[in-house]
Amino acid sequence: MNHKYIIISISVLVLFLIIGGVAYIKLPRSSYQSSPINQANNQSSQVIDFKALESSDDDFVISPADGSIVHSGETINLVVQEPPGKSFRKVFIDFLPFPGPESTTPPFTLSLVVPSNFTGPLVFLVRAQATDGSQGFDVFTLNVEPPSAAILQDIVINPVNPAEIFFRTPDFKESIIVEGHFSDGTVRDLTNSLNTNYAIENPLVAKLDRDGNSMFVSSLQAGITKLKVTYQSKIQTIPIKVQIFELKGDLDGDGDVDQDDLNILLAARNTPATGAGDPRDLNGDGKIDNVDVQKLQSLCTRAGCATK
Repeated sequence: MNHKYIIISISVLVLFLIIGGVAYIKLPRSSYQSSPINQANNQSSQVIDFKALESSDDDFVISPADGSIVHSGETINLVVQEPPGKSFRKVFIDFLPFPGPESTTPPFTLSLVVPSNFTGPLVFLVRAQATDGSQGFDVFTLNVEPPSAAILQDIVINPVNPAEIFFRTPDFKESIIVEGHFSDGTVRDLTNSLNTNYAIENPLVAKLDRDGNSMFVSSLQAGITKLKVTYQSKIQTIPIKVQIFELKGDLDGDGDVDQDDLNILLAARNTPATGAGDPRDLNGDGKIDNVDVQKLQSLCTRAGCATK
């Protein structure tokens, strides 16, 4: 007998004893990208890591291919093939935010309607109950794109107010959402689409981080750069500013130039500037050095760069 099926059968039995047969289980943020599965399962204390399970699943879904691109609102037929030496009595889809289809007679085909309001990886389990009482599973992903008939008019990066991403200091992050505006009047979240591409112009100033179902811009060092987002033929570019304030030499944004600003500059002394927009490079020679220290001292608001 297949030991994997025995282990899975025991694990499933224990799980159902613990949670009383509850079918929906929370996905950790470190799992796959945002999907309705995550949103539907937020109230459960149980955790299932699809990414970890995928290395040991049974791969009995033979069509469509795992990772196929499908479209919102489309009906997809998943074809299941019994592994050698196994006979299934029921096959069904689990971990969806709505009742999943099931099939009890071969050839096993599961008809799934892709959620109409979703874009990105849709991850779920296809479960099989064998006639010998054991169970198997196949972690399956469909990459959902907007309906093929919907014509993209524009993309918008949110939240950006005003039209830039501003950080007062390094080591902070801000979440971003990419929205697509379509000809049928719909607005769709394209943040996790496989066709959405991101780029930071100057990686010394900021970087992109993905945390589960969210995309973030994180500040690294003082300077100016841009975030470029592309979806199909549409491009949006948003400025990113880190530690850029109106008063020259004011590196902490408190409206004056004093010892606090000098300390920030001294901490970066003898390092390259991040670029032409680095506010610490006061003489614009591409490096942060004693010349910049002397320049900042000449800009101090009070004698001796006093803080009060």
